[in-house]
Formats: sequence, structure tokens, C-alpha cells
Amino acid sequence: MHLTRLLTLRSLRSRSLRFMLSAFGIVLGVAGLLSIRATNQTALQSIVKLFENTSGSAKLMITSANLDEGGYHERILRKLDTFPSLQVATPIVRVQTDLTNKNEPADGLDISFFGVNSGGLTLYGVIPSREQATRAYVITQCRFLADDNSHRREVVIVETLAAEEEIQVGERIEILTPSGTALLEVVGLMAREGPGQINNGAFGVIPLETAQNLFERGNDIDQIDLVPLQPNPSTTELAALRQSVQEFVGDDYSVTYPSGQGERMTQMLQNYQIGLNFMSGIALFVGAFLIYNAFAMTVVERTREFGMLRTIGMTRSQIMVRSYWKHPFWVYLGRELVWVWDSFLPAVSRASWR
Repeated sequence: MHLTRLLTLRSLRSRSLRFMLSAFGIVLGVAGLLSIRATNQTALQSIVKLFENTSGSAKLMITSANLDEGGYHERILRKLDTFPSLQVATPIVRVQTDLTNKNEPADGLDISFFGVNSGGLTLYGVIPSREQATRAYVITQCRFLADDNSHRREVVIVETLAAEEEIQVGERIEILTPSGTALLEVVGLMAREGPGQINNGAFGVIPLETAQNLFERGNDIDQIDLVPLQPNPSTTELAALRQSVQEFVGDDYSVTYPSGQGERMTQMLQNYQIGLNFMSGIALFVGAFLIYNAFAMTVVERTREFGMLRTIGMTRSQIMVRSYWKHPFWVYLGRELVWVWDSFLPAVSRASWR
């Protein structure tokens, strides 16, 4: 044990800076790898969780099986109203537009889970009564959309967006449409929670027919959210309901889980993951290089010491693991060092050493 301290601690004391450099390399490589892996997992789980939060009570959603079409006729909605295991089927028209009278954007870009948000406004065209039965909107000012005003051009937006653009309830906002611009009256503000998190808060809801008319969608819708009669079905029951609905609507439609959108988003972010993994590989390489460089210099400087240890009978493996004090070769090494000390060093050298 004493010999271990003599050989190891003496080296650490004389080369403390190099020891700290080696330790830093190990910490840098391992910490970089673990932190980036944790970042990947946390980001992807957050994306899936965000889709689950914005889906409200909907457990299933119906989209077009043909991704090129983008939407489908709303006649399927009347068919779903006769399905016995569903409480409500909520149609949605998703449109992307922008405010024409918005304030100038601040310097820099707003990064969200969906990438770079450059100020676009996402609008959902909904049937108010069905939408409120599906998602919990927290109205902070005035009211939600009214069912008897399905043809009126009114909108409910997120309060943070209204604050940024200095929009008050009762004002009219001007948005871009395929045929030019259109005015929408702001009848209420919602909190930035639940569905208010969509598009990083740049979100609003308008009546379904208004969305179809303004954006020239005819009678098409983009998706239908399904709320089952049982509020919290088990995984097996939900899978059986999904299979039943799929058989009911046919192969022209795709019945999926709301979190499936999050899974598709994670697939789209694979390049982002690859980039982070590449950076973690670089961190690991830098750490390994620092460790190798430090040990290489240590070996060169201690060649004479290693040569002496080899001379007295130590093998290469014994030299590499000499810090393992419980190994039996330490007993042998101690005896050999005593023998070398007494046999080869003259008394004068021993006296001067002391």
C-alpha cells in the first residue's frame, strides 16, 4: 500500500496540471455525450407531450390516407355521427396565414418545438360546440365562438399574441387569404395553455364555414378529432376502437392517435438528432485526444522509471495496473525493490539519498 502511494501519488504531485487535464478530458467527453443524449430524449418527449396536450379529450383522429390530397370532403362527418362508441366527432380546417397590420418583428427568430416561427398565424376552422367538447379553451377575455354565428367572420386568438400585436377585443384584424385580405373581428382571448400552445402561441380559431369560404376550401376539412364515450379507455380498448373506426370509414382515411403527429414530427427532426449526436461524438473525440496526449507525454517522461520496473521483473500488464494495490505482484515487487536497494546501491549513495 505504501509502495502504491509512493509510485502513484508522487507522479500526481509532480504532474498535477497534466492530471487535471486528463480528468478534464474524461469529464468533457462523458458529460458531452450524456448531456446531448438527454437533450435529444427530452426534446422528443416534449414534442409528443405537446401534441397530447393540444389534442384535449380526443383519443383518435382521422386524416386522409392520401397525403398528396391534404384534405377530404366533410360528408364523412355525418357518417361518423352514427357511430355508437363516439361521444363527438370534431372537424378541423387548418390554415396558415399572417397578419397584414402586425408590428415589426423583433430582431432574431423565435425557436419552438416546431422549428423557426417567423410570425405566421395558424388558424383552426371549427364548429364551436364540438370544439369546446373536445378541447379545453381557457378564455381570459369575453367569449368563445358562438354556434349561431357560423357565417360571421370572427376569431379568438391567444392573449400573448394579442399583447405582442397590441390587439384589443372588439378590434378587427386583417389577414392574408388566397383571394387577398380579409377582416376578422376579435371576440375573445384565450390563455396560452392547452390548445393555446399551438404554433408557439401564434394561434386562433374561427368558424368552420368562415375558414372554408375565406381560404377557398369548399366543403373540405383536414382532420376529425374523435372523443370516445368512455373518458379514459385502456390501451386495449382504444386499440379496438381505432380498429373499428378504421373499418367503418374505409381505406381512404387514416385513423391514428393524436400523439402520432408528435412521432411524425420526431421523424422530421432526425437531422437535428444526427447533428446533436455528431457534436457529442466530437466532444468524446476531444476528450479522448486530451487523455491520449496526456498519457503519451507521461509515458515518454517516465520511460526510465518503467524501464527500472521492467528490469526488476514486472511485466507490461503489471506496470499498467500497478495502482491496483491488492494485486499479489505488489508483494513480489516490494521484495525485489528491497533486494535491489541493498545489493546494487553503495552505502554512500544510500547515505546521500537519505
